[in-house]
Amino acid sequence: MRRTLATADRQICIGRRHPGTQWRDGSPGTMIGFVPFFDELPDPPAEMVEELAEREWLPPGWDRPSEGTLPAVVGVSRLLARTDDVALALDQIRVYPNGFQLVTTVMTNPRLPPALQMGGFHTLRLIAARSTQPGEQVARPAPPLARRLAMAPRLGVEFSNGQRAGVRPQSPYEVDKDDRGYPTAPIISMGGGGGGMGQYRWEQWVFPLPSPGDLVVFAEWPAAGIEETSIVVSADDIREAARRAVVLWS
Repeated sequence: MRRTLATADRQICIGRRHPGTQWRDGSPGTMIGFVPFFDELPDPPAEMVEELAEREWLPPGWDRPSEGTLPAVVGVSRLLARTDDVALALDQIRVYPNGFQLVTTVMTNPRLPPALQMGGFHTLRLIAARSTQPGEQVARPAPPLARRLAMAPRLGVEFSNGQRAGVRPQSPYEVDKDDRGYPTAPIISMGGGGGGMGQYRWEQWVFPLPSPGDLVVFAEWPAAGIEETSIVVSADDIREAARRAVVLWS
């Protein structure tokens, strides 16, 4: 039981001591004054407030999808690879006027023990030790540590004109750029993701739109026992979908 009295600058509490809080003075087992653990947060610098107030949103040119555009969706639902324990699939492609997102889905076998159900990429280090390929009778050993450290799947693309993105880990800000500051070759970068209950989805942003013809999507996931694989999707469908994207704010 605790009674609280309000004062001009803080609350004065009378009652039993609460574990983990700090109290000033008082006899053992009682408390007469509350001492906050945290200091009050300082006000942000005035120049920062002014800068945020004056900052104007501009639609991105190449480094991400525009927050002011409703993308068009190209359904794919193609399996990239699977083991006994995990499956990796290209779910859909969200298309913007200046690029597209590959939306990839990870599914784990619902018969796996709860400790191995998908709770994040860290669980795949455990799954890797159990992974088998179709037709194998025994579990494959976990990949070498250096490869398992990259727990997330790797994705890459190849345009019909031979241009590639994702061949090597590289920041999109480190690539060569033209006079406008746009990359001179395709880029691919990790986006957001989330999930639970045995499924996880995440996005990869690709700039620019692909050249006409076929688009090859490559994937590998050493941490889950998935070696390099690829599927082919229609770049023409992606280019057509770009015309259906709705620009709400520009």
